[in-house]
Amino acid sequence: MTFATAETVATLSAILLSPIRLSEAHRVNQLLADSNSNPSFPQVQQCPPSKGGGICPLQNTCCPIRLSNGTIHSGCIPSDLGASVATCCADQLTGCGVGYQCLEDELNNRPVCKATAEIQDPLVQELPRYPLCHKSKNANFQHIQRFVSPSKFPTAEMLYYSSHGDIQHWNHHQQNMIHKVLIVIHGANRNADDYFCSASAAVLRASQPLPDQVLLLAPRFVVPQDLPPTVHLGTETGRILQWDGNAPNGAWRYGANAIAPLTATNVSSFDVLDAFVETIRSHVGMSCNRITVVGHSSGGQFVQRWALLSDQAQHVQTVVANPSSYAYLTPQRYDTNTGSWKVPGAQKDCLHRYNQWEWGMEMSKDETSEYVRRRLQNRNQTDAVIERFATRQVVYLVGTLDRCNASSSDEERSTPATTKPWCYSHGLETTCMDHIQGSNRWERNVRYLEMLKLVIPSSQKYHKRVVVPGVGHDHSLMFSSPQGLEVLLSKSSSDEMHSINPIAS
Repeated sequence: MTFATAETVATLSAILLSPIRLSEAHRVNQLLADSNSNPSFPQVQQCPPSKGGGICPLQNTCCPIRLSNGTIHSGCIPSDLGASVATCCADQLTGCGVGYQCLEDELNNRPVCKATAEIQDPLVQELPRYPLCHKSKNANFQHIQRFVSPSKFPTAEMLYYSSHGDIQHWNHHQQNMIHKVLIVIHGANRNADDYFCSASAAVLRASQPLPDQVLLLAPRFVVPQDLPPTVHLGTETGRILQWDGNAPNGAWRYGANAIAPLTATNVSSFDVLDAFVETIRSHVGMSCNRITVVGHSSGGQFVQRWALLSDQAQHVQTVVANPSSYAYLTPQRYDTNTGSWKVPGAQKDCLHRYNQWEWGMEMSKDETSEYVRRRLQNRNQTDAVIERFATRQVVYLVGTLDRCNASSSDEERSTPATTKPWCYSHGLETTCMDHIQGSNRWERNVRYLEMLKLVIPSSQKYHKRVVVPGVGHDHSLMFSSPQGLEVLLSKSSSDEMHSINPIAS
């Protein structure tokens, strides 16, 4: 399999279609080497002719896809269960993950993915099929944009994918075309291209709005490990915002400051999303009831915490999908032994950490983000944050099969067969602080919504739970489900948007 940036694919194709001389072969190798060392552009894979001859994000599986005009192109199965060797279905529209076969559910007359003998996880023996995403005018994962905020990070750039190009340089016609904005936040793997492609497939499945009317954005929170070691702060790529790559599951997910470039180390990851929303509302002219921000897994953690702290979150609908943990509004946690809510006892190993930010509203003495400190610095500020969170439009999108309680470390550790995890959790976070919220993502969602009802009963008007049956921890299947499509692409009711003054800085 050959990997290249999209900017090199056309050149490579032209070279490879003609007899290759030694000098041209050297040029091909140089193009590939240059593309794989340049973080300014996404790395993609060239699909073989038998799979359409097009392009897919790295670690996706290439499949032939039959487009509406009858032509065959390259479709892509996302990486959650794709892992580059997934199963292309005969309909040339769908696919199944590794270890699954494309079959029909005769009882319900619908196409499904059935597990083969190699899939032992009892939770996911049958799954919906993946809709193939593909490179198109509105899903150009071949090119990554650079976003600069004059007020928040004038000397740095945030990488992002966009269905409609650079959002900071639009003309009047482009502004009037857009009816819906969808901002998608990736998970711990920082695979924004995969999320962008998967979300674009969901947009195509929706009857309304039309794809041309949806502005789809996918920011990428880069860590130093994503960039080549030759990047210097004085270079063009040295302007890219980066976060600590040593923090488990990403420091960006709880509002941490960037660590590079040095001129932007006071920029919180929440500042970045604020800047996107501000730009959309000013440049694109979107009304407040047509912007949705969705995050899955670690991205879901990011979105829930951003919705809690951000002044800009009042202008959007936020969708929190299958996170491993939440920021609680009270020091109480559900005690399974007594069936009641209480402050954990002294026997808990994490008694002094479980309610600190990112799991609760107490500020750690080590908190370095001014964004977080400014909002949690005293009880009055914290109470104001909680009060306004009650009126934020938040949808909790949860898969019924996201119930595995095995940690990622358990899955990776070499253990005897008798202690092998019974299920695959996709990196469930299992620290003491996480476990105190529940044993798995489904249970943690149930407990968190129970907590909301107890602490701020009025939140039930604005905070909704939407269940996706038959889906586990998988962003593509969550987004493209009927429930996901309704939540992500329906027009929010403007009379449910409750204006409230921002917290004083």
